[in-house]
Amino acid sequence: MPVESHLTARPALPTIEPTRGVTPLGLAPWRDGTLYVPASYDPAVPAPLFVAFHGAGGSSAEWAAYRVRAEQRKMILLAPDSRSGTRDLLLRQVGPDVVFLN
Repeated sequence: MPVESHLTARPALPTIEPTRGVTPLGLAPWRDGTLYVPASYDPAVPAPLFVAFHGAGGSSAEWAAYRVRAEQRKMILLAPDSRSGTRDLLLRQVGPDVVFLN
């Protein structure tokens, strides 16, 4: 895949204290997504970030069951709603999901 298919966002120290639990991303009214921060989150301790891409027009609601695992593993779960159908693997093109997440 072309270079444009890579996420450009990079890890950094938190600048605000995140809300624990489920928070809508608030990025787009028609297709949004959720951020799940475990109750055990400690900003002084690095936490893994799991980005749940699901494609094919899927919703972040499909990842709700993973919140239990995220809590157990002290992992932050980012589940953006898919922007459109699957294309990255099938058509070998960069789809709008990566562009939206960046």
